[in-house]
Amino acid sequence: MLDDTDLARLDRAVQHVQHLADADALALVAGPRAAVDRSLSAAFCHVGILVFPDRAEDVAEYLRNRGMAVHTPIPSVVVRQRLAARYAVAPERLPVDIITGEMPDGRCLEVFVLPGLADRAAPDGMAELERRGQTESHFAFELPGADRDRVDALRAALAEDHGLVPGGGGYNPDEDAAAGGRSVFYFEAAPGARADRAARAGNPDQADQPGGAADVHRIELACAGEYQESLAEHRRLTDAVADGHRERLFELVTAQWVARAVQAAAQIGLPDALRGGGRTAEEVADALGCDRPAVTRLLRFLAARDIVVEGPAGRYSNGPVSTLLQRENPFSDLAILYGEEIHAGWSEFDHSVRTGQTGFRLHFGEEHFEYLKTRPELRLRFDRAMAATATALAERVCTAYDFSQAASVVDIGGGNGTLLQGILQTNDRIHATLFDLAEATEAVAAQHQGDERFSTVSGSFFEQVPEGADVYLLARVLHDWPDEQCAQILAVTRKSMSSGSRLLIIERVLDDGNAPTTAGLWDLHMLAITSGRERTRAEYRRLLADADLDLVELRNLCLGFSMVVAAAH
Repeated sequence: MLDDTDLARLDRAVQHVQHLADADALALVAGPRAAVDRSLSAAFCHVGILVFPDRAEDVAEYLRNRGMAVHTPIPSVVVRQRLAARYAVAPERLPVDIITGEMPDGRCLEVFVLPGLADRAAPDGMAELERRGQTESHFAFELPGADRDRVDALRAALAEDHGLVPGGGGYNPDEDAAAGGRSVFYFEAAPGARADRAARAGNPDQADQPGGAADVHRIELACAGEYQESLAEHRRLTDAVADGHRERLFELVTAQWVARAVQAAAQIGLPDALRGGGRTAEEVADALGCDRPAVTRLLRFLAARDIVVEGPAGRYSNGPVSTLLQRENPFSDLAILYGEEIHAGWSEFDHSVRTGQTGFRLHFGEEHFEYLKTRPELRLRFDRAMAATATALAERVCTAYDFSQAASVVDIGGGNGTLLQGILQTNDRIHATLFDLAEATEAVAAQHQGDERFSTVSGSFFEQVPEGADVYLLARVLHDWPDEQCAQILAVTRKSMSSGSRLLIIERVLDDGNAPTTAGLWDLHMLAITSGRERTRAEYRRLLADADLDLVELRNLCLGFSMVVAAAH
C-alpha cells in the first residue's frame, strides 16, 4: 500500500514525465529563464523520486496501472549509502531498490523504493523528513551528440547563469558501452531556491505541495562517451562547494570566540591603554599588568579584524570600534554585560530550545530582571549598556517622528532616561516623564532636580501608567515579555491614552519571511535570557488590535530597530 502523500507525489511525477517539454522541465529546477535559454539544449528523459510503500510490488502495480512497462527492480547502492549517512543507519538495514516504469515514448519514472519502514508516518521519521526535503528527487536529461565543448558550456550555464550547485558525477563504461560508456554530471538546486522559483513563476502554492516545483531537487545531465577531464573539473567544483559549507559552519561555531576576544579587551581596559596611540604590545601589557605574549596575540587578532589599528614598528592605536569600548562609553558596559551573565545564560541555550524556558534561569536560579533587582551594581551596568543603543536611537526617533505638535511624552520602562533626554534636546517645548520601577527612577530623579521639563513617576506598567500624554514610548520593552504580559502592558497603556494620543513601539521587527535580519538573532536572545520574543508586523498588529489600538505605520530606525506607530481606535 502507498500512503496518500506518496501517491500524490507519484501522480505529479507521472504528469511531469507525460507532459513536460524539455525546456519547461529544466525551468522547474533552473528557474523560469531556463525555458528560454537556448544554450540549455538537452532532452528530458526521466524523473527520479523516493517513496516508502508497504511492499515494493505496490510501486510496480502503480506504474503498470499508469500504462508503463515495469523493469526488473535493481538495488540502488548510491541512494542507500546517502540515506545511511544522513540518518546514521547501517546500509544493510535500508533495502533500497530502483523500480523503473517506461512510457511508450521512452521517457521513464525512476522510483527509489524503501518498503516496510516502521516509522514512515512519524513527523520526525526518515520518510517524512525525506518527503519534505526531497533530497533524492531529480530530473534527468540526455545530451545527445555531445562533445566536450558542448558539455562544458552546458555545465557552466547551469552553474553560473542559473544558480545550480555542482553535485558530483561519474563515468560508467558498461552503460551504453557501444557509444563509449556514459558520463553523468549532477547538479542541485541552491538552498531555498526551489520554493522561491515556484513563487516567482507564479505558482507559490506549488512550493510546498507534494510533487510540485519544490520537489525537484537535483538534475542529472547524462551523455554518451567518456569525459574524464570535464568530470574531474565538475568534482573539483563539487568539493569546493562542500568546503564552502564546512568553512561557513566553522565561521558560525567560532563566532563566539571573536565576541569573547572583544569582551576581554573591554574587561581588561585595553582600549583605555591605547589612548594616544603608538604603543607597543609590551607597553600595553605592562600598563595593564597582563601577560606580554598574550596581549601581543590579542592585539594581533583585533588588528586583523580592524578593531584596533597596527601602525609602523608594531605600534597599536584605537580604531573606531575599539574607541567605543573605552570605559566612559556605555558600549563598554554592553560588551562586558554580554561577556558575563548574558554569555552564561546563552551557555544553556539547548535547555531553552528543549523546554521553552530561559537558559538564564537554569544557570542563575532566577529570571534576568529578578536577578538584576537584587544586584544594584549589575542593574546600573545593564542600564548603561542599554543607554549605548538608546543614544543612537534617540537621534533616529526624533528624525522619524515629529514631536513638535506634542506637549508631553511618557517613556514607559525608560530605564535611565537616555531616550527622553535626546527628545528633550531636539524639542524645547515638550515635557518628558520617565516611568519605571523605583530603583530606576530614584537615581534619575536626583540627576534632574530642578528641571521643570523632566519628571519621574515610579510604578509597574502592568498596573498603571501616567495619563493624558500626547505620546507614549515603549522602547525595547515588549520584546522582554510573552504575549500575555504584552497584552496587559498594552491594555494598561491604552487605558491612559486619550483619543489623540500616539504610542511609539521601538523594537526589532521580524521579517515575515526568512530574511537573515538582526531581529532573528535577537529573537533567540529573548528565548535564552528573558522569556520574551521578537515579533512580526502582523503579530504587532494583532496585539495592538486586542488592546483597541491601530497599527498606523512602521518606520525603520537604526541598528535593526523599527518604530511601530499606533493610535487609539
